[in-house]
Amino acid sequence: MKRRYWPSKPPVGWQIDWSHPFAQGLVAFWAFNEGSGIPLELVSRSLPSASANFSWGVSTAGLAGSFNGSSTNLTYTRVASTTSTLSLAGSCTFNTFSAGQMLIERTPVNTVWEVLYSPTSSTLAYRGASASNRNQIPVSLLTAGQRFSWGVTDTGTGSTPPNGSTMYLNGVQQSNGAAGGGLPVSSSAAIYVGNYDGSGYFFNGTQDYISMWKYALPAATMQAIGSSPNAIWQMFQFPKRFGKGLKSPLLGYVRSNRPDNRQFWS
Repeated sequence: MKRRYWPSKPPVGWQIDWSHPFAQGLVAFWAFNEGSGIPLELVSRSLPSASANFSWGVSTAGLAGSFNGSSTNLTYTRVASTTSTLSLAGSCTFNTFSAGQMLIERTPVNTVWEVLYSPTSSTLAYRGASASNRNQIPVSLLTAGQRFSWGVTDTGTGSTPPNGSTMYLNGVQQSNGAAGGGLPVSSSAAIYVGNYDGSGYFFNGTQDYISMWKYALPAATMQAIGSSPNAIWQMFQFPKRFGKGLKSPLLGYVRSNRPDNRQFWS
């Protein structure tokens, strides 16, 4: 029987299918699909230890986290530790490319890793130890106001394929560079979403999702995740029964946009 999957962001309450290939090695995931309150990190089931001025918006994916570019802070302290390797992926929209803007960072500051827009180099950059750019995507490939998918893999050592770090844009491999050099980290290291250490580099735009794995994913997997804007949602459990609506484990029945529910079939 052909596998059914979510073709777009599922309603809040649906759980990760840990047997799916995209879920192997997953240690953190932000779905930004709550629509109210503050975002839950789905693997640790934790809310941020600190938050400020977060709001909800929409993108072409549906619900999204909205970051104001001046003070929005989300800080998570219960996310599992990576060791010597990692992968990151997400989908977002920049409202503008002006001051430096952080998508996600893990502290201690400048000693682990971060993904940000760097005005100095005019790139979307992956940084490692000592805040040095390990890999970069030219911002000329991006458009303000337009959603895109990004990804990073880091093998923990080396600087040339298949080792080192690799960046992806919409599933397409863009560049290779040195490994981050800031791993491993302690499990107590905080993760900042949309800001730098809770005090600057505030992201201005919307984030659809962010995911983190504990090892460097194969290129084919990164390409599959990034090539379709909604591919990541395939790893969420899909409803087994159909009727007047979809029964969410947390919310009860959630009506579909079409009476025959056909949009939920592959």
